[in-house]
Amino acid sequence: MNYVLNEWKCLHNCELCGKCHVLKGRSETQLYADYIEGKRPYMEITLEIRNTGR
Repeated sequence: MNYVLNEWKCLHNCELCGKCHVLKGRSETQLYADYIEGKRPYMEITLEIRNTGR
């Protein structure tokens, strides 16, 4: 979970960051729950989010 929280922490630079745009108001811990629980690789979930807007 620490990895997910660190990767998605706010950089306070919205114009360059784009993390909030990807999350669309959703919790990073909910989006990456399968990774946190050891069920799926981080990159697999990230690609799914990018490709489908999950």
